[in-house]
Amino acid sequence: HLSKGGYYQSCMEQAFDYFFSLEPYSTYRDYFNVYMVVAESEDEGVGNKHASGISSFKNKFGTAYGSGTEIVCSADVIFEYARKVNDLEQDEIITVLVVLNSDKYAGTAYLYKEGSNIALCPMSTEDAPNDFQGIVRHEAGGHAFGLLCDEYVYYDKNMPQNRILDIKEWQELGFYLNLDFTDNISDVLWSDLIGKDKYEAVGVYEGGYEYRYGVWRCEENSCMNNNIPYYNAQSRKCIVQRIMSLSGFEFSIDDFMCRDMASVDEVKTRVYNYVEKYFEPLAPPVLNASL
Repeated sequence: HLSKGGYYQSCMEQAFDYFFSLEPYSTYRDYFNVYMVVAESEDEGVGNKHASGISSFKNKFGTAYGSGTEIVCSADVIFEYARKVNDLEQDEIITVLVVLNSDKYAGTAYLYKEGSNIALCPMSTEDAPNDFQGIVRHEAGGHAFGLLCDEYVYYDKNMPQNRILDIKEWQELGFYLNLDFTDNISDVLWSDLIGKDKYEAVGVYEGGYEYRYGVWRCEENSCMNNNIPYYNAQSRKCIVQRIMSLSGFEFSIDDFMCRDMASVDEVKTRVYNYVEKYFEPLAPPVLNASL
């Protein structure tokens, strides 16, 4: 399985294809360096986290399923192996996509203030968009690289003030900029897109990060809601801003809009209606002050 051209490599290449198959990653593919790291575990599969601790499962990165769709891991070991790539600078900011040898629907991202993040992505066999590619796009493309916040609604009430303050603290560091706390189209974070050609779908829609009221997103639906194959306009802008920043280039809103390939027609044909009914969301990211 671990030999060149074997099952492991085919799974890594599949994850690679899923990550770059969606805009804006497709357009900006050449800005990325991608590496595959091989690590052999004693046991095949994923453990389980219990109240008394993680089951005695010997996989290299300590991955284990927790409650709901939560996944835990040994983040320090993951980063240790990822940084074995010779081409990486010692303190280079990296995004690590860990493919779990399991077909369960689950996923968790581990985000760190300094910018290097982890996405844990099982090879789910659920129907789209809750399949493997949906998880890769949500956890790796959305959370771990894009630094995006979840947009789904779980609680039919106002977002608590302590959560708002927590999000605002992370927004100061460039995280979670796909949500805002105003519905004023002149002040909202994506005001530069409202009313522009190609962006007729952009406005202010209440609800996000589990709560229905007191927080707004820019479009009715997006990958960060229920894993559909579409990042909304503000999410795409955030992703491109990060690509430019990490590549040492200046971000230009005009250049972004010129190169942005997701048209209104695509929104109409590829985006499912916003789902009001209950669904099992992927676990929220784990935010960490430091490695």
